Parts: sequence; C-alpha cells; structure tokens
Amino acid sequence: MLVIREDLTLTKKRAFLLLFFAIIIVLPFCYIEWKKHYLAKQVEEYLIEDKGYDLQEIKSIEGIFSKMPVWSVRVVFEDESDINYDYQIESGNVLQVREYPRKGVNKSFFK
Repeated sequence: MLVIREDLTLTKKRAFLLLFFAIIIVLPFCYIEWKKHYLAKQVEEYLIEDKGYDLQEIKSIEGIFSKMPVWSVRVVFEDESDINYDYQIESGNVLQVREYPRKGVNKSFFK
C-alpha cells in the first residue's frame, strides 16, 4: 500500500513539473502572438479612422517582435506594394517610424 502511494505521489509530482514547464514555455509565445495581433489592430484602426484609408487600400498589416524597436507594425499599401512602412505605438500615439523597400526591390528607386 505504501509503495502504491509513493508511486502515485511521484507521478503527481512529475505531472505537475511537466505542466509547470509547459506553461512557462508556452505562455510567452502566446503573449507575443497576442501582442502582435493587438498592435496590428490598433494601427489598422488608426489608418482607417484617423488617416482616412479604406481597408481595401491596405495590402497587409503585420505585428513585428524584433530587437529594435521591440514592438512595431509593418504596413504595406496596395498602391505602394514595394515599400514597407513601420509604425510604433508610444504613449497611446501611433507613429510612423520608418519606410524602406521590401526585399527584392531595387533600392535606387528610393534615392
């Protein structure tokens, strides 16, 4: 009886440790994906409501998690599909921080 109880306790401990490490590993990835989606929606709302763009004029909006800036949103417009525009949100304000050619586009086009 004592051996069965010890095995059950050991199994519960292993299950708890496995669950704990799974949460520690998975939770940050879920947060990053949620944050990218949340920021992309904020920039989309800003472009449509404040800047007057139609949704059809926006080719893509993608939240980005990178080194610097840590959080940004990359926007590509239908009529300028060769250019990436990066936006950041600081203190509740949406700011365009840079524009640059998409990969594979001749950079002399921007000079």
